[in-house]
Amino acid sequence: TSIFNPMLTELSEFYSQGKIASFIKRIVQNLGLLLCISAAACIGVVFLGDFAIGLVFGEKLVPYTYLMYGIIGCTTMYVISWLCTNTLIIMRRLKVCMIASLVALVVAAALAKPLINLFEMNGVSFSIIIAYAIHISVCVTVIYKNLKLKGKEK
Repeated sequence: TSIFNPMLTELSEFYSQGKIASFIKRIVQNLGLLLCISAAACIGVVFLGDFAIGLVFGEKLVPYTYLMYGIIGCTTMYVISWLCTNTLIIMRRLKVCMIASLVALVVAAALAKPLINLFEMNGVSFSIIIAYAIHISVCVTVIYKNLKLKGKEK
């Protein structure tokens, strides 16, 4: 999130000035950057995962390196969710943030046990990823509608 914090002021200015194309362009650029960082992290796990885990946490945890992919997925979804939440805050849609977060919480809680039973330790990551996906879907729907309305105000 510290990579994206500086652009919040710019996003807010674009939105308040009705510069929707610039607003969308900046969000897409940042999502592209996030995907590059996430891909680099996954590639790093492929080539250095066992070595890095062994070096940092000890050889005892090397067999669990495969869990890193779920952690990267959770982190990526968290950042996208954070970006959506901050975008909704810029749009003054705080109730949507609260509702989307509560829905995601309920989904994560409901899916945790069945997914842990099904996928063991990765079940936790999968339940969180699904919950974030739902949160992001709700947020993106409202963001899209707000941008459409803001674009018509011109």
